[in-house]
Formats: sequence, structure tokens, C-alpha cells
Amino acid sequence: MDEWRDGVRQIQNELMRMTQLLDNLMELARADAGVEACAFEAVDINPLLAEACRRAMPLAQDKGLDFAGADSAAPMEVRGNALLLERLFAILLDNAVKYTTRGARSSSPPNGRATPRLSSSATPGSA
Repeated sequence: MDEWRDGVRQIQNELMRMTQLLDNLMELARADAGVEACAFEAVDINPLLAEACRRAMPLAQDKGLDFAGADSAAPMEVRGNALLLERLFAILLDNAVKYTTRGARSSSPPNGRATPRLSSSATPGSA
């Protein structure tokens, strides 16, 4: 029964990845074609980062990665498009999970500054 559940979880994770990939490709195609105008405004990136981390957590855990983030009470505002920024963070975290070796640790400092770091105790080539 556990093998069946693991198989279903892997299929769900891959489905999520493929859906994200297709969404990203469609977004790029629309941007390249100039179909969508991109409205920029003041955006607090804290909730966007928190959501991207929440979505990346299961993939990181399935790979055996220690994935941690710090919530910041102070807003971190940038001028941009919230949807595109959320997608960017999701892509960056997805790539970080894909290309980080098993057993690595990712963390951010609790001082409210966005300083992503990845580290691994694994030896090179032992992924």
C-alpha cells in the first residue's frame, strides 16, 4: 500500500511540474508575441516568496532536501508584476530543487533581507 501511495505522490508531483512548465512556456510565448501588456506596480514580494516556498516544499522533501525559509514581518516592496514575479520565484525554486544534491540545506536569514543560499554536505557527483 505504501508503494502505491508513493507512486501516486510521484505522479502528482510530476503532473504539477509539467503543468508549471506548460504555464511558463505559454507565458513566454505570449510575452514574445507582445500579446499581453505587463502592468508594473508596487508589490510586496513576501507573500509571493512564501507561496513559492510552500509549493516547492513537497518536491524538496521528496528529494530529501532540507528546505527552510524565514518569514519577514516588514514588507519587501519592488516595482513589478505580481503574477510574473510569483512565476519567477516558482521557476527559481524548482530549479534549485532539481539541481541541488540530495541532503542539501537551503535557508534564508530572519533579518528580512532576501538572501537565498543553497548548501550541500554531499560530495560533488554524489547526487
